[in-house]
Amino acid sequence: MDNRTAKAGDVATPKAAARWRRITHLRELFQNQEDMSVKPKTDAKEGQWACIDCGEFLANNMQAHGHPKSHRLAWWTSCRFEEP
Repeated sequence: MDNRTAKAGDVATPKAAARWRRITHLRELFQNQEDMSVKPKTDAKEGQWACIDCGEFLANNMQAHGHPKSHRLAWWTSCRFEEP
């Protein structure tokens, strides 16, 4: 993407965390700040973009490119956030 991608160690904002905790199947994954931090990139091929500033999960690259430029995007792999 560009300079708005999340880096390893970045932590989700309280707004994003609150939004994710309202999603039943994510509630148990986000118990503390460490759970909401971006991890180094792995070789995971499947996932989707997620905004660690507002908590929105983006369905495709078009939505990612249309998301506000001031927000940081990470790659969600169904169990953790990674650097893109």
